[in-house]
Amino acid sequence: MDTNEEMRGDFLVTEKRKKLWKMEMDMLRVVLDVCKRHGLNTWMDGGSLLGVVRHKGFIPWDDDIDLTMMRDDYDRFVKIPQEEFAPYFLQTAYTDKDYFHGHAQVRDFNTTAASPTEWTKDFCQGIFIDIFPLDAVPDDKEEYEELSKRSMEMKRMMEAKGRFYLFKQHDIIDNIKTWRKARQLFKRVDFKDYYREFEDLFRKYRPEDNAAVGTISFIPSLARDKEIYSDTVWLPFEDMMVPAPKDYDKELRSLYGDDYMKPRRAPAFHGGLIIDTEIPYTDVIRDIRKEHTFCKDVMRRLRKLVGMKNKTLLEEKLMVL
Repeated sequence: MDTNEEMRGDFLVTEKRKKLWKMEMDMLRVVLDVCKRHGLNTWMDGGSLLGVVRHKGFIPWDDDIDLTMMRDDYDRFVKIPQEEFAPYFLQTAYTDKDYFHGHAQVRDFNTTAASPTEWTKDFCQGIFIDIFPLDAVPDDKEEYEELSKRSMEMKRMMEAKGRFYLFKQHDIIDNIKTWRKARQLFKRVDFKDYYREFEDLFRKYRPEDNAAVGTISFIPSLARDKEIYSDTVWLPFEDMMVPAPKDYDKELRSLYGDDYMKPRRAPAFHGGLIIDTEIPYTDVIRDIRKEHTFCKDVMRRLRKLVGMKNKTLLEEKLMVL
């Protein structure tokens, strides 16, 4: 792939985006080669699959590559030695400190793809592609709801471990309580053991015993018919061929509706990332941390929450802290 900017439809794909795509495609080639050597099945997923089918490449405004594989293959995949992924790094909770996501990523140490919500974390935040496990979704609705609830609770504990951060989607006091609870929890429990317990929630259910599968360790609602993945087809993607589930039409309809072939410009899922193909993430994270401390972030949030005019409420919030 060349890295010259170009128009795709009415969207300008910049040189910066093309460089990102080129690096992600190289990672994809490495992952597909590893899967071939080890007899593992994997498929393009989500927006990446939509790009394959609708654009025969990236969705012009997209910024990442998503792969998925059945849990059994995924468990084998994450045990493959790191040297097979060179020059890249296979990132999981077992290979990188405090990594809490419910899926693996392949990263480049010498670049930056840093999330505004993860600058407090010490794990690698270089450019990446995602590899999601497909887990069986319990047929029983109550079991599914309980699995979703418990997994999200555990995930939040893992996310809260480490340096304090004010999660935007939660109340400030709730944030602090969760952070304190996580600190106490991980004084008693090894993080990797806790993560293994998290994954075991999903291993309890088998595809052969349930009708649906999904990337539910990432987002509990992402379920689809398991028969979609009964076979694989290879389709063009930019200048290479990639694997897709044979019944990709059914998957795309379930995710994006019957008119998924009609382009709709939407923000990329990772749209908030700080991306740089040339500067290491360690340099970027260091600069961000200079601007964000516990006290500064708490005060910023409180000022925004109550306003400096309401001194009584502000003082009440500070007393709770």
